[in-house]
Amino acid sequence: MIDGADNDTATFLLTVPIPEPPGVKELTPSRWKKLISWLSAHKMEPGALLRDGVPDSFGASGISAETVHQLLDQDRIESASDMRAEWFNSGIQAISIYNQDYPGRLKQHLAGGAPAVLFVAGDVSLLREGGLAVVGARKTTDDNYELARYLGRLAANEHQSIVSGLADGIDTCAMEGALESGGSAVGVLPAITIEITIKHADRYREFLENNTLTLVSPFSPLGRWRGWKAMARNRHIYCLADAAVALGSKNGTGGTWAGAKENLKKNWVPLWVKESDDPKSGSAALVRLGANWLPHDLENVATLLLGPGSNDQRLEQGGVRHRVGKGLQGSEDSSVRTDSEAILLCTAWFGRLDCNPQPLSAAEWESLARWLFARGLAPTALLDDLRLSDFAAQEDLPGFFDRLPGLLSRTIGIGFARQRWTQAGIWLLTRADYSRSLRKRLRPIAPPVLYCCGDKDLLGEAALPWADEQDTWLGESSVMDLAHHLRRPIISTFIDDAQREDPEPGIGRIVVCESGILERALSQKYRSALMQGELLLIGTQDPDAGPRHEDRAGAQELVRRLSMPLSELKAAAQEYQEWAQAQRDTAPENKESVELEPERMPSNDLYHAFLGALEALTATEPLNAKQINTRLGNCLGQVSKWLGRGVQEGVIKKRTKPATHYELARPRGSRIDASAIHDCMYNAFLNALRVLTETGPLPAEEIRELLDITPAQWKAWRTEGLKKGDMTRRSKLFQFNS
Repeated sequence: MIDGADNDTATFLLTVPIPEPPGVKELTPSRWKKLISWLSAHKMEPGALLRDGVPDSFGASGISAETVHQLLDQDRIESASDMRAEWFNSGIQAISIYNQDYPGRLKQHLAGGAPAVLFVAGDVSLLREGGLAVVGARKTTDDNYELARYLGRLAANEHQSIVSGLADGIDTCAMEGALESGGSAVGVLPAITIEITIKHADRYREFLENNTLTLVSPFSPLGRWRGWKAMARNRHIYCLADAAVALGSKNGTGGTWAGAKENLKKNWVPLWVKESDDPKSGSAALVRLGANWLPHDLENVATLLLGPGSNDQRLEQGGVRHRVGKGLQGSEDSSVRTDSEAILLCTAWFGRLDCNPQPLSAAEWESLARWLFARGLAPTALLDDLRLSDFAAQEDLPGFFDRLPGLLSRTIGIGFARQRWTQAGIWLLTRADYSRSLRKRLRPIAPPVLYCCGDKDLLGEAALPWADEQDTWLGESSVMDLAHHLRRPIISTFIDDAQREDPEPGIGRIVVCESGILERALSQKYRSALMQGELLLIGTQDPDAGPRHEDRAGAQELVRRLSMPLSELKAAAQEYQEWAQAQRDTAPENKESVELEPERMPSNDLYHAFLGALEALTATEPLNAKQINTRLGNCLGQVSKWLGRGVQEGVIKKRTKPATHYELARPRGSRIDASAIHDCMYNAFLNALRVLTETGPLPAEEIRELLDITPAQWKAWRTEGLKKGDMTRRSKLFQFNS
């Protein structure tokens, strides 16, 4: 295992410009990405190049072994060390993507495009807390300036951070509104601005020293300011937040417009815009691209952070908080049970890295619980100051008892934390709330608190552990097939879950997080599954906890405890294989059952439906392939395939000037309404599937081959069909559901 410090140093040397020795050019982001791809393919990390040298087999595309040797030279190591020490004395930290303090939000949203190194001034933990991004024009109306300040004050009152760019105008108004109201802010800046701000901007010195302002940049303080850097940092503003507000954007131009458009295209976070009478305003255009109108009567930022439809009406319609039942504030008495509150106060970190006194570990709480039980007392006894004083006089006290008064006095901290967690849909299960079956399954580890987000019903039965072909208990079946058959959820750790594709609709998931779940609960990746009741996130660390509190061993043990025992898994897999074999034995011979005349082949039906849709789309003007694909809602590869066939047959006209566009060569009399085009193509697929499977289900590969559709298109239609109930799945066979 490579030491984290080696990875951090190697990443810095490979990607950051270092003046001495001269003549060695750092890797560009694209070349760094290629290097990481090669290292991952060979199960290596950057630190291995520093520790063991460049292997003879090195062959990352476009990067020579000699280049890597030069970048990792001893002279550069010494120069980099001196440079980082100088920056540190100026208040600047360089944090690589391998550092435990690196914000997971950037890695989650940007994947391989996340900056290799961040340059940070201030409290690093603020980068993990998310918050509300407020961005906008430097010059705009007074109403917009005041609204930005109002959003900053609201965020401060709700203990949420403002994330912005610290540019003049909207950015500065929002951040100062938060800071002057006692809140916190994160400023994402281009290059050298960090150094200038720390040395010369006295108005921010107090907030930096009080750890309420954090400045971060993806560009080295040594680099020159460039306009493109100011534009490039916009994506980091969005990706460090939970939601965003854009004020004063101009339609089709400017950094605010470009950043907002990229966020909507990449679907990073919900975007809100203000209505405007200005004909040049970009608000209406952004709403057409997927943004939301900012409420006129906005009273809290929680509405914005939870996304559109986060009001009471959404909760009544089955939102996350409604479905899971009692959350932190879900009961009529609007408080956690007193036993639960005592457990929480004794064991939770509330997002802090430097709690003093330090909260009790699971083993320490177990010891304290036994001590109380032996005296016939419940945890609520700890909340009685008089009893706590009496306890202190006893001789057989646990060694950590002196930490309890300080821990139990954190009532303000628990209030703030409960508000944050409730807004994110997070609910708690303490030992006081465990059902008998859950307590039995978790024994003897039984964490003091489980922090959860999602459908509580998924905890009802033991789940299937995530497995692959190497797990012998599966036999010839897959864990997906077994989950469908048993109607059980699949459970895994967050790391394992991130390394595989999402399961098909209808399969529940339980994801046990190694650290806090707050980031994941508010992330775009999991939001849809949470709302559909197909996901439950569980953490044993409190929701705000970052990588320093990571507990991989504990997460893996919790997965094991919540899974079916191995003996039951083997028996279930064997039973499923026998059932699946019986299904195949009784199914008709597939090949003979679907032989059709060429003109009646369902693939032709799909193709002709596409031609009809194309006629409706291009009735007024020709379109390019991407435009056709977007309006059809199909996969680009499939659309390109149909377009190529039509051009070859002469039924589609292809224009190459001034750009490549397509339209129907001859009218076919199509009467498809443009608004129903997606339904038209999906219904054509269902009709073709009905014809193919009227005598029995077929495997996916055969359906794809007979319909002549790409794997991506099959996956899109299959997902929609299973979700709507238009298709059924038996083992690996699919059939139209009449």
